[in-house]
Order: sequence, then structure tokens, then C-alpha cells
Amino acid sequence: MIYSLIKLVGHRNLGFILGLVVVLNLAIGSLVMNFHTELYPPFFHFDLNYFFDPVRVEHSWLYALVITFSLYGINLSASIVESAVDLVQSQNQRLRRTAALLIHLAILLTMVAHLFDGFYGQTQQGVISDDEVTIPGIGLVTTQSVESIYHPDGSLKDTKVVLTIKRDNGENIEQTIAYNEPALFDNGEWEIIIQSGNREVSGFIIGNRSSGQEIRLIPKSAVQIRGGTLTLLNMLNTQMGPFAQISWKPNRGKRETKVIALNPTTGRHSSLTLGQTEFYFKELTYRPVATVMVRYNPAILLITFALLISAIGTILLKPTWWRREQS
Repeated sequence: MIYSLIKLVGHRNLGFILGLVVVLNLAIGSLVMNFHTELYPPFFHFDLNYFFDPVRVEHSWLYALVITFSLYGINLSASIVESAVDLVQSQNQRLRRTAALLIHLAILLTMVAHLFDGFYGQTQQGVISDDEVTIPGIGLVTTQSVESIYHPDGSLKDTKVVLTIKRDNGENIEQTIAYNEPALFDNGEWEIIIQSGNREVSGFIIGNRSSGQEIRLIPKSAVQIRGGTLTLLNMLNTQMGPFAQISWKPNRGKRETKVIALNPTTGRHSSLTLGQTEFYFKELTYRPVATVMVRYNPAILLITFALLISAIGTILLKPTWWRREQS
């Protein structure tokens, strides 16, 4: 009675139908995501928890997919049990039956791994610059450089970012990431995936006309110089070009707000008088910035095990291929 029920649940025709329904759900989901870009931003890896917090009508395709996916898994499990019983009872084609059993088991493990990753994995987006950023599970990460590679027609081909990582175990490593080349950690459970990279303005340098001394200014950071304290308040883009607001606090006197043009071609507006000393704008400073996605996949070992089982099953089928070629 129980075995008959297992054969009914694991019927191949039922599995074929459920497989078609899974494909149909995925197609519908693709269309829904294209029409609701406000809910599904591009190039973002969605954890399954995203679709349940909160529950929305637009996510109905995903709910149907999870149900169908689960039913397909039950059908596959019953089929595996049936195949195992047949393998024990039959003395014919045992190698081929074993290979088929292993491949079906690998498919089932892969499905379970994807569900496990979907509900218990993590995805976060962030920006990494030349300042240290703490990424839980990975460590302290810093962007050292960003290189953009272009096609001959000027379109972007690739972006390479060099990262330095201080792991929690004290290990210091350097990783280069690019499109389709993520940085992997802990056997692939953690990965950093690049989304974009560039060099952004971080401040500028002014020079002393008489002594040649150079001073680097960055926003909200005070610099002590002879005669007082200098602080870069803000950098603005205007119709006349880029300007910067600077706070100057003499050692003796009231705080003043001054403006300097960040363009040496603007003449006197690109100079700055602080006390008795005249400074001039020299150049902008830049820092490398990378926008990345950080993924945690707790099911990576299960997926690796499934691939191993699948490979063994494929190898066991090889004698069958060889005999067919000989005949």
C-alpha cells in the first residue's frame, strides 16, 4: 500500500507536468519583475524572505513557484525511493540504475540547497572606498584602486577593483574583483561581487604662493596651519564651475567663511588669502570607490556535495556510452 502510494506520487508524468509548471512560474515571474521595476531593482539578488516581508499580490508568482517547487521535490523524492527499491530488487543494469539514482539525488539536493540559501542566505549592498568598511563575516575591507577598461568604441568593457581585506583571524589579503570575477571567502560561502567602480572627488590641494607648501583639504576635516585653523565645509557645482566653501578661524579673531573656485583658469577666484598668506588652488584629489554586493550562501557545501554525486553518476554512465559507440 505504501509502496503503491510512493509510485503514484513519484510518477514520471507527474514530475514532467510539475517541471513545466515551474518553468511557467519562472516565465510569469520574469514578466512581473519587468513591469514592476519599483519592487525589483536590477542586478539585485533577492532572498526569499524579501517576498514575504511584506506579503504582496505582486509576489504571487513566487508563492506559486515555492509551492510547485516543493511538490516537484516531493515527486522527485518518491521517484528516488522507487528507484532505490528497484535497484535492490533487480539484478539487471545495476550500474545504470545506480547512476540514475545518484543523478536524481543530486538534483533533489540542489533544489533543497537553493531553498535553504533563499531563506537563510544574506544579501547586502554597500560602498567601499579608501576608508575601512566592516563587512560582517569577511572583515575590514578597503578599496585600493579602480580601473575601468573600455572597448575601442569607448563603451565600458570591464571594471577591475583591488581590495585589501583584514580578516577577523588576523590574515591580510589582497583581492582583485571584476565583472564575473567575485572575491570568494570561506570556501565560497561569502563573496564580494562588483556592481560598479569609479574615482570620485574627495577634496583638493591648495598651495602657498610664497613657500610652495601644499595643504590637502577634505570635507569636515580641520587642518592646523600657521595663523589659524582651516576647514573645508562643502564643495559645490555651479553654472560658473566647481567652488568650495572654507571656514577660516584665525588664532586671534572671528571665524570667517571663504569661497575658492576649483579651477585654475578662473583667475583670482582660484586664490585664497588667509591672514597675510595667499594660497592658490592646485588640483583636485580623488579616491577609489566601489559599489558591491556581499552574498552569504550557507548552502555552498550542500551544492558542492550535490555536484560530486552528480559527477559520480555521470562517470558510472560512461561504460554505457562506450558500449553504444562500439556497437
